[in-house]
Order: sequence, then structure tokens, then C-alpha cells
Amino acid sequence: WILFESALSPFFFFHCVILLLGETNTIRSSSRHKRGNLKLALQCTLVVLFMLPAFFFVILQQLRTTTSDLHQPIHLEPAESNNGLSSDSIPTRSSLEAPNGSTQPKVRHRKVADDDVNAWLVRRARQVFPKDGWGPPVPPQMLAVVKQTGCDPFSVPFNTTLDEACVSYMSDIRHWKTVKPLPPETTSIAIKFKITFDTTPPLHAVVRVSQSTFPTDPQGEYSGFVLDRILGTNRVPPSSWLSVPLQTFTTAIRDHGNEITLPSKSHFSSFTELAMTQFVNWISETSQAGYSLIDGDKKNPRIGVCIQLWTMDVHAYGESLYATPTKRQIITNAAQSGKPEAPSTLRPFFKKKSYSIPKKTLARSTTNQHVDPNIVKLSLRQLGQLYVFDFLLGNGDRTLLKNIHVVGTGLPRSAKTKVEFAHPGAPEFVYIDQGNAFHMKWKENPLAKNLTDFCVFRKPLVARLRQLSTTNKQRIDNSSPTNTECFSSDQHTACTLQQELQTQLPKGVQTALEHWLPSGVADFSERCQQRLEAVLLQMERCLLSWPADLVLVA
Repeated sequence: WILFESALSPFFFFHCVILLLGETNTIRSSSRHKRGNLKLALQCTLVVLFMLPAFFFVILQQLRTTTSDLHQPIHLEPAESNNGLSSDSIPTRSSLEAPNGSTQPKVRHRKVADDDVNAWLVRRARQVFPKDGWGPPVPPQMLAVVKQTGCDPFSVPFNTTLDEACVSYMSDIRHWKTVKPLPPETTSIAIKFKITFDTTPPLHAVVRVSQSTFPTDPQGEYSGFVLDRILGTNRVPPSSWLSVPLQTFTTAIRDHGNEITLPSKSHFSSFTELAMTQFVNWISETSQAGYSLIDGDKKNPRIGVCIQLWTMDVHAYGESLYATPTKRQIITNAAQSGKPEAPSTLRPFFKKKSYSIPKKTLARSTTNQHVDPNIVKLSLRQLGQLYVFDFLLGNGDRTLLKNIHVVGTGLPRSAKTKVEFAHPGAPEFVYIDQGNAFHMKWKENPLAKNLTDFCVFRKPLVARLRQLSTTNKQRIDNSSPTNTECFSSDQHTACTLQQELQTQLPKGVQTALEHWLPSGVADFSERCQQRLEAVLLQMERCLLSWPADLVLVA
């Protein structure tokens, strides 16, 4: 409307001026001309009223651009000197062997588990979260299981030097003790399975499968694991892409489907009917329709699935002390603390009402008590890194109220806290539920908005993005190597993000994504590269407006 009236206002204005000039010599006090004079006055009045909104809008925009307080980014501590934009900590490569002896695509990881991308976040969490909310040390019997299997469901960020051993263990079906379907969530009826391994105490894993409502769910989840290791964020649990007999899941549905109650909104009479219709029968139908999700012999069909280590003590973001308080709480606490933490510095996170978590879903200890500004800053930094990860992955199915997870809560532990094993230490973000990767159906990611004012980027993550960019000077000097050349190179910086994904994702995953993704985003690896360049471009825009120590943080 503003654009419409701004465009038309000049024409109405000049029309009014012409009328006034034309009527100057004809205005009379006689009754014959009074009606004409009144009509002229009404026309000019309407023109003025029509132009007022556009006038005030221009004035308001000018005030916004000249008032720095309204656009100042989140003021966080500058990055430490040892987290500079260097190409140190070059990741290594490992070859993952499947149980049948075939080599899976290599997945790269950094040499040190608690590397430069996560070191500051982990150290800061230990400083700001009260120790009465930390979980106890890992019991000795679970430490023995971790040593036996290589699967560590407690250490977040994950120790990537254990990835190879854990993936090998999870992929060996001989270690699977039970396979059971998981109850659907209330927000989405997705079919998943839970594996219990033959350890004491038991380890678990979640299996994600293709289904009619979520055909690329396992491919998206595994792609999230690969991207996480490429970036060095190391917050996606160890995951494996594996071909599993379809009969394994058919038996699980038959034996345990009657134990699951569907949400009331489901139009299926039972979980067994749901799973057979949207999963088992759909797999067969797609094979008959010309595109097969089945591997090998059709008499004993196998399907590609994503197996992901079950992480201990996982909670929703809103149930933890990380939960960003409401805008009113920020204002109140900033005033009480007397610190220059202007509410306007949090603008990117409060542009919609949903950016503030409703009071009823906030952790019980944050609703009435003072919110520690250090925890708020750490939370926003974690959210900023997660937003970059999701934006690169094309995963828009995450909001402050959905699919953001934390291990531990930071809340005081009590006898009523019911978890199988508590997360040791301070709470940390964990990245799970990336099944909607590459679909780019954005809900609440500020980086996906045009002319976003998101201007806070973690300096070590930016260093990695620059290595993966097509503008990397070292790659240009080396004449842009091919996929094979860059992967075999001793220099990790040789590959672009697109080349890393094309090299590390299994061929079956790439083929399924290209087939099932909408036509506009089927070239998923190329789109990921484009989004990476867009993130770096946005960072450069921010550096033109704000000091580097406000834009690039530790």
C-alpha cells in the first residue's frame, strides 16, 4: 500500500496544483460557484490525506537509519586471538567399512574432538551455568560400554575420533538386540524405529526410513551428519547409511505395532495400518512405478536407512536454561542490572512473536527469576551457529518451539528427574531432526529473509566457510581441482562445500535426493554452495556497517 500510494501521490499532487491554478480566476463568492469551490477543496484535502502515510513512513525510515541503537547487532565478546581466521586444524580422513566389506564414502573430521569451533562454547558453558544443574559423571559401567563400542552418547560436542568405530558397531546387524517402532510425535506422524544393542547397560540408536509423507527423511538426516563433520561443528550424533532387510522392520511393526497409540488427529485405526500403508506398501509401490528404493534381490528386499546414535538426556530447547526469555523479561532484567544491554540489540530474534518462547513453555526456573545475561548471550551465539548450519543444509523445519534440542537442562537436579543416564556437565546444543534438509521451506531462520539484519557470526565457523568457498585464494591458485583431486589432496582447503558433499554422500543418497526433492531444489549440492556464498556476503555487508569485533565473535 505504501509503495502504491507513494507512486500515485505525485500525480494527485500535480493534479491538485493544476486545478488550483485553473480555478484562481474563476473563484467567486456567488452561489453558482460555491459548489465548485467546495469540490476543489475536498479534492485537495483528500490528496493531502492520501500522501500523509507515505510522508510519515519516509520520516520513520530515516529515523531508523540514523539511530544506531535500533540496528546495533548483538554485543558479544570479541573472538580470542587463538580463534583467528587461519587454516589451522586441518581435518583428517577416515575410511568406513560396512559389515559386508564394501567401503562407504569417506567422512572427514577434525583431528581434535574439542576443536577450535567448539572450544570456546564448551568452556563458556562451564563458566556460566550453575553447577547444581550439571549432570553427574558417567557411570563406570557406561564408560566400559563406550570403550567397547566406540559409541559415546554423552560427549557433546561429539568426539569425532570415535566416529569410525561407532559407525562400524552400529552398522553390524549382529549387535542389534531388538528393533521397535517409536511412537509418533504429536507434531508430525513420522515412522521411526529404535534399536537396542547387545550391551550392558544398553546403547540405543534411532533408524529413519523413507515413507510416503517424508520420502527424503533418512537422506536428509544423514546429509546433516556429513555437513556437520565438514564444518567441524560436531553436534550431530554419529550416523551411518546402511542397507537393511525390509523384513526387519516389517517384523517389528507386526510384533510391536499394537503397543503404540496414535495421536487423535490420525485417520488411521492403528499404528500397524499407518506403518504398512505409508512405509512398507509405499516402498513396494514406488519400486513398481519405476523408481526403486529397494537394493538387491526383490525376493529379499533391502532399503537404505540412516542409523543415528541415541543421545542421552535430550530435552527441548524451551525446557532448558538456554531458553531465550521473552522480550519483556530482557527489558526488565537489563534495567535491573544497570548494564547497557539494550533490548534493540536482540532485534533479529524478536521480529516475530514466535521468536519469544511463550511463558508456559519456558523452563520453570526462568519464568520468575533473574535471567543471567551471560547465558542469554551464549544462547544467542549457539542459536546463530545453528541458524547458519540449517541455512546451509536448507532445513527450514526448526523453530524455537520445535526441533531445537539440548542435552541436559541446566536446571537443578532432583530425585524426580527421570532420565536413563544424565548428561555429565553443563548443557549443550545437539543437532538432531534434519529430515527436511534441502527442502528450504523456511519458518523462522533469519538468514533466509531478504535484507536480514542478522549480523553475528562465529569467527572460527566463518574461517571454515571461507575455506569451503569458491573464492578461496588457495583453491584459485591451484586451478580449481576436481572432486577426486581435492579429496586426495593433503590440503583440506582444496574442496568446495559442493565437492565435499558430492564426494562424501553415498551415491544412493544423492540419487534419492535428486529424484524426490522438488524440481527447484533437486540440485541440492549446488544450492548448498550458493547459500554458503550468501552467508559470507551477508557477513561482508555487516562488516560495512559495524565494527569487526561485534560481527565476528568467538
